Amino acid sequence: MQDSYTQSPDGTWQRIGQASPPLPRTSTTQTPGPAPQQPHLPVLHTVSLSDFLMRPLPQNPWLVEPLLARAGVMGLAGEPGTAKTWLLLELARAVATGQPFLGRFATRQGPALIIDEENGETRLQRRLARLTNQTPDDCPVYIASMCGVNLSHDRWIESLHKEVAEIKPTLVLFDSLVRVHRGVENSADDMATLFAVFTSFRHDFASAIVFTHHLRKMGFIRDLGQRVRGSTDILAYVDSMLGITKVESAYTLWHLKNRDGDLIKPLSLSVEDTDEHTTVIRVTGEVDQENSKREQARDIVMDALAQGDMFKEELIAFTREVGISDRTLASALKELETAKLIVGTLEGRKKKYSVFAPLQPLQPIYPLQELQTSHLGKQHTTSQPLQPLQPIYPLQDSQKSHPGNGELTTEEKESLVKHWLARGKPGLEFGNEGYCFNLEALLYSTDTFLAQKRRDHTPELRQLLARWNDNRTEVRNESETTEVRPGQPAL
Repeated sequence: MQDSYTQSPDGTWQRIGQASPPLPRTSTTQTPGPAPQQPHLPVLHTVSLSDFLMRPLPQNPWLVEPLLARAGVMGLAGEPGTAKTWLLLELARAVATGQPFLGRFATRQGPALIIDEENGETRLQRRLARLTNQTPDDCPVYIASMCGVNLSHDRWIESLHKEVAEIKPTLVLFDSLVRVHRGVENSADDMATLFAVFTSFRHDFASAIVFTHHLRKMGFIRDLGQRVRGSTDILAYVDSMLGITKVESAYTLWHLKNRDGDLIKPLSLSVEDTDEHTTVIRVTGEVDQENSKREQARDIVMDALAQGDMFKEELIAFTREVGISDRTLASALKELETAKLIVGTLEGRKKKYSVFAPLQPLQPIYPLQELQTSHLGKQHTTSQPLQPLQPIYPLQDSQKSHPGNGELTTEEKESLVKHWLARGKPGLEFGNEGYCFNLEALLYSTDTFLAQKRRDHTPELRQLLARWNDNRTEVRNESETTEVRPGQPAL
C-alpha cells in the first residue's frame, strides 16, 4: 500500500504512510526586484585625544570681547521701552565697521545681517540713519524687515540658509526671538527645535547669533536671569546673556551669563541725541553693585510687606533666593526704618515688619510761597486767587494717614512739586489762571508712591521725603483735605 501524505498549514509535509510522496514542484519564474535601499545613517567622526588637542585654535576667539564668542549665541533681554533694538542695531554697526561696541568692547570686523520682525522699515531706517550718520556708505550691514520669517517652517529655514550662504555674515541678529518662530516659548521641545536651526547656522557658516527677548514682570523676582521669559532652555542654550533695565532716563546693562569668560560689571548707559541727525549710545560708568543689591533688597521688602506683615526670617528667605546676603538685607531694613517707610516690632524673640502707617491724621504741610513753575515751556505765576477745585486725592477712609507739617524749606517744597510735575503725576489740576495744587494730596500721593517703590524717583526726592517723614508732627486735623494754592496764606 502506497504511503499518503498531507500538507500542514505551515507548509510542511507529514507522512501518513511509509513511502515518500513526490514533492510538489512550482515552475513559475520570478523577476528579481530592486534591492531594498539601506537607510542613510549619520556618520560619527571620532578623533583621538592627542589629535584633538593638536588642532589649531583661532588666535582671537571673540567676535565682541568678552561678550560674544565667534559663532556664539547671545540673548539681549529687557522690558518694553528699554532700548533693546537700539542696542542691537549699535552692535550690528560696531561689528560691521570693526569699531568697539559701546566704545568699550573690541570687535572682529565682518558683515552683519539683521532680521527685523519687530519694528518695520520706517522706524528701522530712521534709527539706523541716526546711528550710522558717521559710518561709511559701504558698511556691510544687510537688512530683512517684516518679511514674515518663520523658522518653524522648513522653506523659511532653506531660504535663510541660502541668504546666509551668499552674504556670509559673521553676525546674524533677530529682533525679536518670539517673532521669528511659531513654537511655544514655554515649551522646552519647541525651543530646542528652534535652537537646532541656530546651531546649523553656527556650524555651517560660523555665524554668531544674537536675539532680543523679553523679561517677565517683576513680582518678587528681582534676579534678571530668573526673569527671562519662556522656557529655562532659553537661558541654558545661550553662551552669553545681557539684560537691560531702565530707571527714568538711565539705562543699566547687566551681564547675566558668560560661558567663555568672566562676567563684566553692570554698566550705566545713555542714549543721547547729539544733534538733529545723530544718536549715540555711550557707557557712562560702572554701577555700584553693593548699592544696587541694597536697592534690590529694599524693593523686595516693600513688595513683600505690601501683601501683609512679615517676620524677618520670611524676608531673609525671599532675598536669599536672589543672592542677596543677610548683611545687605539688614542694611536695607535699617534704611527703610530710618525713612519711616516700614516699622519693626518684636513678637517674643522674633521681629515682625509692616508698612509704616501713623494712626493719627496729620496737619497739612505749609503752602508753597512764591513758587513759579513751568509747563510745556510756558511760565505760570502762582499768585492768582484760589480757584474752587474738587479734592484730587480725597481720603476715602477718615483713619487713613496723610502727611503732616514737615520742616521743609521753600526750595525743598519747590523741588518736590517740580519732580512731580516733570513726571506727569497726579496731585494737581490746571486752572485758567495757572496751577492749583492740593498740596496735602500731592505729598500724600508722593509718599505713597515712594513707599510702593515703583523706581521712578530720584535719590534727592528720596532724601527729601525721608527728612519730611522725620520732622512731621502728628496733630489732629478736622478736614479730610485742604486745598492750597501756592502763594496763599496757610489756613
